Amino acid sequence: MAWGRNQYGQLGNGTTTDTNLPAPVSSLSHLIAVSAGVWSSFAVDSSGTAWGWGSNSLGHLGNGTNTDSYIPVQVNYLADVVKISTGEWHTLAILSDSTVWAWGNNGDGELGIGSVGGSSWNPLEVNNLTGIIAVAAGKYHSIVLKSDSTVWAFGDNMYGQLGIGNTGDKDEPVMINSLTGIISISVGVNHSLALRYDGTVYAWGQNIYGELGNGTNTDSDVPVQVNFLTNCVAISAGAVHSVALRNDGTAWSWGWNLDGTLGNGGNTDSNVPVQVSFLTNIDTIIAGGGHSLSVNSDGSVWSWGYNGHGQLGNGSVISSNVPVEITGLCPVVPCHSAFTLVADTVSLHHYWVFNEAIGSQPLSYYWSWGDGTFDSIAYPSHTYADSGFYTICLSIYDSTGCSDSICMDYTLLKLVNENSIVQVDVVDSIASIPTELQKTDVLQSWSIYPNPASGNSFVSYTLLAPATLTITLFDILGNELQQLMNANAVAGKHSIALDLSNRPNGVYLLQIHSGDQIETKKVIVMN
Repeated sequence: MAWGRNQYGQLGNGTTTDTNLPAPVSSLSHLIAVSAGVWSSFAVDSSGTAWGWGSNSLGHLGNGTNTDSYIPVQVNYLADVVKISTGEWHTLAILSDSTVWAWGNNGDGELGIGSVGGSSWNPLEVNNLTGIIAVAAGKYHSIVLKSDSTVWAFGDNMYGQLGIGNTGDKDEPVMINSLTGIISISVGVNHSLALRYDGTVYAWGQNIYGELGNGTNTDSDVPVQVNFLTNCVAISAGAVHSVALRNDGTAWSWGWNLDGTLGNGGNTDSNVPVQVSFLTNIDTIIAGGGHSLSVNSDGSVWSWGYNGHGQLGNGSVISSNVPVEITGLCPVVPCHSAFTLVADTVSLHHYWVFNEAIGSQPLSYYWSWGDGTFDSIAYPSHTYADSGFYTICLSIYDSTGCSDSICMDYTLLKLVNENSIVQVDVVDSIASIPTELQKTDVLQSWSIYPNPASGNSFVSYTLLAPATLTITLFDILGNELQQLMNANAVAGKHSIALDLSNRPNGVYLLQIHSGDQIETKKVIVMN
């Protein structure tokens, strides 16, 4: 679904007419990722194919032409795309092998190919990048995050938006030396954001409207910490404003506010974070050009800020300095809340559990197993021919057209001297899982990031209620090596550091224990 400005067909519905209500994008299904830029939009489907639509004057749709398209067209030459980010005139994509590809404008080196000038109408591989897990495209600059939690930047640096201590442009990736332990990145027009594992937020670049959030309006060519923010779990940079989500479900914003972009009930810029009005229990935040959106835990979607082209999606073109609900959308999270992963580290069977009682019957299913094979039945059992890294995606569609998708990354390894292959089974209820693998409702989800890890990794978890939590590291034989945590934890989203820098390379087990709930995941150390 898309809404807002449509001057170049960036809504993908075959027209150039703005719409102030959500409308379907033509001819797309089974999507696992989307990105909205200034003049164009992109999506990735579960087969790993990338699609773009809208303005194409600099070839930034990546289809080998510079002709605008009002409907999605396939990006040339790319397969196995897992993530995508589009800025104003260029686009970045990550493939399943963790390489980065770029296309569109290269006037300031933002494609990272070792040259400046012109544009590319087809994807080109960015120089000297491997192990990339996130990308963010700005107006004329690019930021990427590696699996070792370092951040790299290239392109325009007029305002210090590369964060490297000077204002010289770079046509190849350079590391931002002052940043470590980063788990998320985002970029605006001329500023950049990073979220650290400890919940702090850093910003750099242009600061004319206070978009760096450090209490000044002075540009910075090195990362500075955003004032007052702790326990953050997500960030998003708009054109000249920024938004962060805390683990208590509240959203905070700073920067430009002429049209109510900060959502705090006022219209005055702020160079420090202010709380977005009314909203609690937020799960997701997204910042646009002059507006922002959130998804709440109940699946409702809210928006605030500039609305001159209907980008708030509430049926009007009147800007709002407080959140307004977008109606007419399918609930965003019912499928997600029904998914559970339970792993048996002994047999290497992975049970993916979901509750079928969602949506309007009948439901249809589309599985992508990450090895080039697919299934369209509710409860398949998939066997891999070899160990390795796989991204598994499931999309569920109901009879009304509502849909939702979820993807999970798996590193599947065989144990020493074990000849059996890895298998993923799908079952329809917790009761179908062996007793020792059953999952309670207290620990909603948890993950290890990055994994495989080099140096530090981070354990993130979400609790639905306060609980006593124990997190322990074992070797592959089950011998206890380190207890990371044994304490009471409040409800919400949390992250703690896991120092693996002194561990020999190999496979370890990380166990999280809360009451009767015990779950174990593999950690792969590659120092």
